[in-house]
Amino acid sequence: MIEGLTTARTLLSTKGRFYTGHQIFDELVQLRYGTSILMTDETFSEAQTLLNILFEKHGNESLKPIQVKSNPGRKGDDILDISNLSIVETSINLNALRRKNQRQPFIHSSIPELIIKNDPNKLLLTFENWQKNILENQTIEFYLLPRGTFADLEKKILSLVDGAIQIHVSRDQGRFQSSLSPVRCCKPEYHLKEYPYVIEGDRFLIYWEGEFTDRIIGLTKDEILRRIDDHKTRLRELKVSGGPTSLNRSSPINDFWLFSQLKGLSLYQIRELFPESFDKIMERIVRWEATGVVKLASVNKSEIAPLKQGNKEPKFITKLALRLPSWLTYRLFRMQTGAVSKVPVDIYLTGRQSAVSLIAILMQKAGIESPNDIVSSILEMERNYSNYESRRAAVEHIKALGESPTDLILDNKMLPNLLKVALRTGYEINASVKRTADEVFEFVVKDCYFCHDTKSETPICTAPAGGVEALCSLMFKKKSEVEEISCKAKGDRNCTYRLTLG
Repeated sequence: MIEGLTTARTLLSTKGRFYTGHQIFDELVQLRYGTSILMTDETFSEAQTLLNILFEKHGNESLKPIQVKSNPGRKGDDILDISNLSIVETSINLNALRRKNQRQPFIHSSIPELIIKNDPNKLLLTFENWQKNILENQTIEFYLLPRGTFADLEKKILSLVDGAIQIHVSRDQGRFQSSLSPVRCCKPEYHLKEYPYVIEGDRFLIYWEGEFTDRIIGLTKDEILRRIDDHKTRLRELKVSGGPTSLNRSSPINDFWLFSQLKGLSLYQIRELFPESFDKIMERIVRWEATGVVKLASVNKSEIAPLKQGNKEPKFITKLALRLPSWLTYRLFRMQTGAVSKVPVDIYLTGRQSAVSLIAILMQKAGIESPNDIVSSILEMERNYSNYESRRAAVEHIKALGESPTDLILDNKMLPNLLKVALRTGYEINASVKRTADEVFEFVVKDCYFCHDTKSETPICTAPAGGVEALCSLMFKKKSEVEEISCKAKGDRNCTYRLTLG
């Protein structure tokens, strides 16, 4: 790999590009020989950590960065200790190293000390002189500075250097998230945009096209669409199985959940279960296929059932049933379809499955969540599994009624009665439903057992929310969102949900 990287540098040296070997970083940050980069972050240590791992992982001995430090704690050819040097002596020693180590990276972590010890105007003049030496020796140098500590000088230094990388560290619900923003040293489309990243062991992963990764899959948008179209011609012939690589530990929990649910399903079954988001899921599958997370295997011919064409319009009996009182529709559907799902056994199994899955995921993620994150993730996972199980049960019901899951699309007018019957059938709970806007509905559950004898600062009845979201997405072929806006666990009178279609 190093040989190939060195060859690539040699071939491209005429254009002056500097490559770290990290595909996404090199795409985002267009580094060139003979330039200086200001790196700012609130912690001051984050920038150093990022550069260290970038060069340790992707560099070699000839590219080992020169560290310009105060009291470095060790000596070596790659260290310049400026702790007892004047600004003039620093420049003399630094320029000597530049001549000796041309076309090499330099990391300056001693800039704060130089600012404290020296007159600002004199220091800025020194930076101007350094720019000439950097260009002359074709080095690439990173100035590390804590953001906001020397605000006025920071702006002036930024105006002198060739570009900047701003690092942001934010905290959301007890979890720290780092991101980087390139300034000037990039293509216009990347300028000042934030790109989240994580460091896993010795890997530096940037959030790129929906996942944390250190490589570009090499597929254009057109190629992805071509592969999706090709797979769509073989929906019943291909199924998803695990590939030779695994998801990164920093991938969103939803990715782990989705991956676990898709394995073993044919593409046709996935379209049945997720009609409103099938194209997005197909793009995810194509990307995972390109990185080795999944592979598409052939379905055994004996497992391929004959394809039955259905109608988008529901049958007369289905229309009639959804116009009858909900209690009567409930009985008719029970007689026609049988008890596809039972309560509370299915609910318990769903909760248990989600808990087991979450524990496995947290183990993979090396326990980086806080207790609050775990509680939040448990609720999210329960909602996800309720969503999936509701889709599966709904497909069974639709087929039992003689309808086609992929073709059937209901009218919004049928939603209130459908919702009452579904909640009664799936969860044995009664609900009142009303339309509040064109495609917005509210449903109220008075006797909710999901939060019985429970106290919480936030709504916790995620199972019916996930179930209704799934059912409406499947029956109306639109992305549906359900938010619990009041919950008895919070001390509210009832559990109330807002449903938005499309």
